Amino acid sequence: MRSSSFFYSKTTSLYLFILLFFQFAFIHNASGTAREKVGEKFPFVGLIKYENGLVCTGFLIKHGVLATAKHCFSHRDINSLNFEPTKLKVSFFTEKEDPFFPQLPLIIENNDILRLVLDSGANDIAYIIYKREATINKIKLPKMDVNLHKDLSDETHVFRVGFPMGENHVFDKVISKNCQFTGKTDFFRPTITDPGYEGLLYDTNCPAWYGDSGGPVFEAYKNESQKETMVIHGVLTHTFEVNFAGEIEESSKERDSIGEFVKTSNFSPFRLADDYISTLDEEERLFNQRNSLLKEEEEEEEEEVEKEVEDALKENKIQNDSEIEVLINSEDEREITNVQDELTTKPEEEKGLILSVIELLTKIINLLFQIIKAS
Repeated sequence: MRSSSFFYSKTTSLYLFILLFFQFAFIHNASGTAREKVGEKFPFVGLIKYENGLVCTGFLIKHGVLATAKHCFSHRDINSLNFEPTKLKVSFFTEKEDPFFPQLPLIIENNDILRLVLDSGANDIAYIIYKREATINKIKLPKMDVNLHKDLSDETHVFRVGFPMGENHVFDKVISKNCQFTGKTDFFRPTITDPGYEGLLYDTNCPAWYGDSGGPVFEAYKNESQKETMVIHGVLTHTFEVNFAGEIEESSKERDSIGEFVKTSNFSPFRLADDYISTLDEEERLFNQRNSLLKEEEEEEEEEVEKEVEDALKENKIQNDSEIEVLINSEDEREITNVQDELTTKPEEEKGLILSVIELLTKIINLLFQIIKAS
C-alpha cells in the first residue's frame, strides 16, 4: 500500500508540476513578458549613443525631431547648454537582417545634429532637433498620433520598442507586445543609487532593460476610417520594482533568449509635456532659416555663374571683334591691291586696243589703194 501510495503521490506531483509549469508559461506570455527582435521593422526607432558612454533609445515624432528620455542626459549632467552635438550619434536600422552581412545603419551625427531640448515640464521627456534632410526619403514614418491630452484608462493595451542591452552587450531592436497599463501611477524620487525621475510615471507589465530608456510606448487602434494606426503615449523611463536603495529587485529580473530583463516598466506621458509644440515650431523655424540661407547661397552662386558667363561672353566678343577687324583689314588690303592692279593694267589694255584698231585701219586703206590701181 505504501508503495502504491508513494507511486500515486509521485505521479500526482508530476501532473501538478506539469500543470503549474504550463500555467506559469501561460501567465508569463499573457503578462507580455515575451520579447522578440524586430530587425528592420519600426525603422523610425533608433539607438542613441553619446560620447561612447550613454546608450538609450529614441524615436522620430517627425522628420527633424527625435524624442527620448530626459534622464539619459540629465543623470549625466548634460543639458541644453553644455550639450555637444558632435558627440551624439543616432543609428537607425532600416535594412533586412542578413546572416552573412551585418546591418548597415543610417546614422545621424556631426553637423546633422542641431540641439538638445530637455522638456521644462515635470516629466522625463527630451527632444533632439536635427536636420530633417538626413532622414526624409530615407526613413518612412507611419501614421502616428501623439497623445497630448487624454489620460489612459486601466488595462489599456500597449506595446513598446527599444534597444535593450543583450548578451555580450549587443543592442538589438526588440518589441515587447501584448502589454497593458496596470492602472498604477507613481513618482520615482531620488534614492541612494538612483537620481530619480521627474513627473508622474505610468506603470506597465512590458519587460524592459538598460538601453530601452527613451523608447516609445504605443497603443494600436482603429481610427474612424477603420484603418489601424498608432498613438504614442510616452517614453519609457524605468521600473517601480526596486528596493529601498533604488536597485532593481533580483526577484523581478528574468532572462530569455535575448538577455536579462525586468518584468515591468513605466513611462513618462506626453500629456505632461510642456515643450512638445514649441520644439516642433523651433525645428520648423530652423529648417526655414536653413532654406533661406540655402536660397541666398544658391542666388549668390547663380549670380557668380551669370557673371562668369557674361565675362566669358564679353571676352569672347572682344576676341571675335579683333578677329573681325583683322578680317576687315585684310579684306581692305586685298581690295586696294585689286584696285591698284586694275588701275595699272587698264591703260595698257586700252593702248593695245588702239594699236590694234590703227593696224586694222591701215590694212583696210592699203586694200582700197590696190583696188583703185587695179581698176
